[in-house]
Amino acid sequence: MRTLTRLVIASGVIVVALCAGSVAGAVPPVHEPTAPTGIGVVPAGIACPFEVDIELVSGDQGRMITFFDHEGNVTRIMGTARPSVWRITNTATGATVNVTLPAGHQTVTFLPDGTAHIEISGGVIGFQGPADTPAGPFAFTNVGRLIVNIAPDNTGTLLALSGHRFDLCAAVA
Repeated sequence: MRTLTRLVIASGVIVVALCAGSVAGAVPPVHEPTAPTGIGVVPAGIACPFEVDIELVSGDQGRMITFFDHEGNVTRIMGTARPSVWRITNTATGATVNVTLPAGHQTVTFLPDGTAHIEISGGVIGFQGPADTPAGPFAFTNVGRLIVNIAPDNTGTLLALSGHRFDLCAAVA
């Protein structure tokens, strides 16, 4: 999956197990707000057979927690986002659809080989390009659960997808 654009959940609880005693050299997690943004124009053949513009209309504010190893390398990122409204437009025809997504939660874990393992619960906008597995182009919203691996070469492998899906390309074709 080239890009997962909207990663979100209704509520999230983060449990951090702390070992007794002090850990020398530990790098504390960083907590910060996220800035909502749209995706913009996606060229033909990447998300849909035609060029689409994917814009955030409202919502999507959230929080992000970044975790580090003892050397200061990022190992995991957890994030939440509020409900949002997105506008998808076929730039050739002007056909447009607005979609509403519920809040959501994402966890991104960085594996030793450089792969990003992403698990999303809640609402998401995603798309697959021709180099991904399964091969696209296709674009969708999903409300449920999505698991994908993004390889260091930026190709994605969709591992699991459950819940309610909506075909964005068909909606603006």
